[in-house]
Amino acid sequence: MPECGLYGLLLLVGLLPWIPIKADFYQVPIPNISNKSGFLSTFPTWFCHVITPIICNPLLLWHLERRGVRTGVWVMNHDAEFAAADWYGFNGIMTDYPSRLISYEQAKKKIK
Repeated sequence: MPECGLYGLLLLVGLLPWIPIKADFYQVPIPNISNKSGFLSTFPTWFCHVITPIICNPLLLWHLERRGVRTGVWVMNHDAEFAAADWYGFNGIMTDYPSRLISYEQAKKKIK
């Protein structure tokens, strides 16, 4: 996971297109959502708010996808969290409650 912040910083300074990426999958939490429990709860809230736009940047996710890197977010368990993952543009969502994610996806299709 250390490369997550590195990719975000390289994107911000404009160097990411010239850096080789060996990863096949980019998997991160959304810190300002996921810091309620688990290991992210040990980080200060201000840190989570600072790091989120760096590692979850929609442009970063788009760039990684264009380079063949699949993106995923963990662990989202509620509709608001699923919506945030959709907004950022992640390819996949890991959850402890697959039935909630399926219900969210079905409701989203009905709205469209």
